[in-house]
Amino acid sequence: MSDSEDAGPSRILFSVTASGIDQHYAESVPNQNRLRVRTADRRGNGSFVEECNFPFVVDGKSYDDCIDVFGSGTPGCAIRTNTENKMIDWGDCLEAKEELVARNDMTYGKTNICTDNFHHTCAAQANYGGLVVDWEAGNIEISLF
Repeated sequence: MSDSEDAGPSRILFSVTASGIDQHYAESVPNQNRLRVRTADRRGNGSFVEECNFPFVVDGKSYDDCIDVFGSGTPGCAIRTNTENKMIDWGDCLEAKEELVARNDMTYGKTNICTDNFHHTCAAQANYGGLVVDWEAGNIEISLF
């Protein structure tokens, strides 16, 4: 949001959806509003709208975080994998400090049960909810409908 007399100084506004988090879709589903485990671009294009698929396998070794895949000095990840988690397509990772939610503040569960943790990614594929953001207090309230 840009500067204005009515609204005050410029701010970054986030619209966050949780649909499809870490679901290992067979196809790429770009969504810049999706809250991701880790964010990547596509093959170094600089448009960070993809989600890393973890774990991913390169040369027989499994990885659960961004790594320097090709020795370029830039950490990357698989943005598409096959059924054996082998990397099909890749991207450069967004710097961890730029992620909306730090990965060490996340938990992940493969059951259809969500928790009260700061950020929990669950495998339930049809949860709908909402966010209430109190910018002044720095609080976010998340609810399921």
